[in-house]
Amino acid sequence: MTQYIPYIIMGIIAGFIIYRYILNAITLMSYKELKSKLENGDKFVLLDVRTNKEYRSGFIPGSRHISPENLPAKLKKTKKDALIVVYCQSGGRAAAAKRKLELNGYSNVTSFGGVRRWKGALEKK
Repeated sequence: MTQYIPYIIMGIIAGFIIYRYILNAITLMSYKELKSKLENGDKFVLLDVRTNKEYRSGFIPGSRHISPENLPAKLKKTKKDALIVVYCQSGGRAAAAKRKLELNGYSNVTSFGGVRRWKGALEKK
């Protein structure tokens, strides 16, 4: 069993490199653009796809919390061409949620990345 440890470690490292590459390949909405959309009252859906615990710790004002496993079922009333901006804690789940929505016919989905990129105050419930 110990002879497989180097291969396991190499697999983990390769997986991490691929994950970071894919994450960096996604064009993210800037903080400035998101803040402007919120301040101007633009019509769009801001989705928080973090866990309940993460959401309760603070969320971007105006966001709607939906767990990734409930996508796109919870967005049935949202038009397929509506702007949807997705974020999570660090960006990985947002990228996956973006892809899931696109595979389900949503054509105007973008990612903000992680809530850590938000420079403003977070709301709490």
